[in-house]
Amino acid sequence: MTSVLKNLDAAVSAAEEYGPNQYAVFDSKLHEQVLRRQAIARYLQTALEKNEIEVRYRPIAEDSGQIRAVGYYALEDAGRLIARLMKEGKEFESICIPVSPLLLTQEDFIDKVEDVITRFHIPSGKLALELDDTTLSSVYLNVNITMQELAHLGVELVLNHFGSGCVPVTGILDLPVNTVKLERMFVWQLETNPSCAAIAGGLIQIAKNLNIHIIAEGVETENQLNTLNGYECEYQQGFYYAPTMEKETLIKVLGCTLEESRITVKEEKKKMAR
Repeated sequence: MTSVLKNLDAAVSAAEEYGPNQYAVFDSKLHEQVLRRQAIARYLQTALEKNEIEVRYRPIAEDSGQIRAVGYYALEDAGRLIARLMKEGKEFESICIPVSPLLLTQEDFIDKVEDVITRFHIPSGKLALELDDTTLSSVYLNVNITMQELAHLGVELVLNHFGSGCVPVTGILDLPVNTVKLERMFVWQLETNPSCAAIAGGLIQIAKNLNIHIIAEGVETENQLNTLNGYECEYQQGFYYAPTMEKETLIKVLGCTLEESRITVKEEKKKMAR
């Protein structure tokens, strides 16, 4: 009976992804997906126990109910990295990690953040937490209080998907948000949709007028880069600049010249292409 209920739950979840008034059949393909998720969850638990996990595993963790353990693992690792960078005299603005909405509702979340800041002697502004804008569309009051407490601790708060429409632009006026990330769909369509370019330019200007830093993510081409530069976008990130990196590679890049960093980035891109 337990397996039947699990199969039913998987089918219902699949149907929900298709939209309202849809159905899904638990067939061999869906069964393979369930087995794959179960296997990943097992490997993730082993990685947690052996301290082998990296933040990139977090999306799977949210589905498997392990997001709390992985989130706190990432927070601890970020604190340790900031302390190391400070000790070695590396120049950097902040280290940012994504935070699941589930973590923000944990009673001990603020205590965990404060503990990491205290133990690793993290200066104000060096630890940044990235929040999805959908976080603000639910339990707004509680999240607002949590964000105010984080800001009081000196944590930089980054709001993701700025301009997606999930939360009105005016929603950030009463929040201690330091930085926003421009919704990547605008960036991806800069070369093909003039309307997207106009909207992106407007959002960039709004952020600047509010004295909020803005990051355009998902930059992949030189044309996108040039368009964003034309709008005086302050920060940009994406595969055009560099792929995601392991901790040691990041430290290497921070400690070398611009030309040396380009060589390292080129090597990392080759690895991603394999």
